[in-house]
Amino acid sequence: MLTFAVFFLYVFITFLYAFYIDPFFGLTEYFNPDMTVAEMEKDRLERHTFTQLLVYGDFIYGVLYSTWVGVNAAVWSSFGFLLLLVMNRSYVALTIPYLAYLAQVFFFGNPTLQPYRFSFSVFPYGFTQQEIWTAFIPLGALVIICLALSLYVRLKFRTLDNFL
Repeated sequence: MLTFAVFFLYVFITFLYAFYIDPFFGLTEYFNPDMTVAEMEKDRLERHTFTQLLVYGDFIYGVLYSTWVGVNAAVWSSFGFLLLLVMNRSYVALTIPYLAYLAQVFFFGNPTLQPYRFSFSVFPYGFTQQEIWTAFIPLGALVIICLALSLYVRLKFRTLDNFL
């Protein structure tokens, strides 16, 4: 819950600044001289995966995207925590999520697999717009891994209790 709250607030506060505070004070001018205003509005909705949520309103987009980042952060931290329960070496257990993330990004470099990278499922701003369901594939795989680890911990609770 704490991980979710921290990451949700981090993204949501950044969203509030970018969508409400900055435009109110006029600190940044958002203008592309090569596009008309209508083209810029269309591009705004079609540029990245989660920007298609902007049709429901800026605030809904901010809340949903912040929730998405918070949920992903909570699942990743759960993955590390469950590995801590399973493994004797805490440094190795905490390193495995990072290695899994980096390995998945490396092995999913193929253009047909790129939409399913962990990096593009959480922060899709370096990739073209995909259907929103593609972002759920990597998260779903990670949730399945966490559920399997939870089941293992549950079944081996007495054995694992001796390590503590």
